Amino acid sequence: MTQIYISTKSSHNPSLTHIEAGLSTIKSWMRYNLSKRTVTNRGHWH
Repeated sequence: MTQIYISTKSSHNPSLTHIEAGLSTIKSWMRYNLSKRTVTNRGHWH
């Protein structure tokens, strides 16, 4: 499990939509890299 903590300055509060979009990008990147690592460790494609 991965946890991400976000801290912002009180004068700059990004919208929840903006934060969700960033988290979605991170989730996609992690999913891609995890599957890539699994393939590399097993030496073949699923």
